[in-house]
Amino acid sequence: MKIKFIKNFYTSYKEKLGQKGKERNRLVILSLSYIFLLDYLMFSFHADKNIFNIFPSIPAIEDRREINVYFPTLDGKNFTIEKRFIPNFNSKERLADFLIGQILKGSNYENTTQTVPIDLFIRKIWIKDDSGNGECIIDIVPAYPEETLKFIPGSEEVFRGAVIKTLKENISGIENVHFLVRGIPGKKLWEI
Repeated sequence: MKIKFIKNFYTSYKEKLGQKGKERNRLVILSLSYIFLLDYLMFSFHADKNIFNIFPSIPAIEDRREINVYFPTLDGKNFTIEKRFIPNFNSKERLADFLIGQILKGSNYENTTQTVPIDLFIRKIWIKDDSGNGECIIDIVPAYPEETLKFIPGSEEVFRGAVIKTLKENISGIENVHFLVRGIPGKKLWEI
């Protein structure tokens, strides 16, 4: 009985596809729609996803916060402060890496690229939080400066101070910030 029904359905379907016109186009579109629907259902089954979960989740409208970022000035003695909106991060290490990157890029309003005359790469950041007396250790790899490169006197100390002030103000629990240069404490970054 079932085989006879399938044969009859197939022959009638084949006859309708042989015709020209609207009925044939309707059958082709419906057939392709069913195939795509079945394909989506099988994909959802194998990916272990809900079939109604078509669109990604809507992100939060406002997931940023306002912070103060300190930048060294061109005189090598003071700081400038800028307010910036930054995204929220899951870990303090990622936030510290982002903040140091902002200081390295420089101010949005002034040309402060001379205050950090070489490229610095942050190799690793450790944050140890001991009930409000936390420490942040930053391992930096500086690029070798060119022989003709001129440094602003005192710019390294002001850069370190800008990093320390920015991290202490924006990451809760940090009281001490230590710098390592290629894993060695106490080395100079660029004032050779």
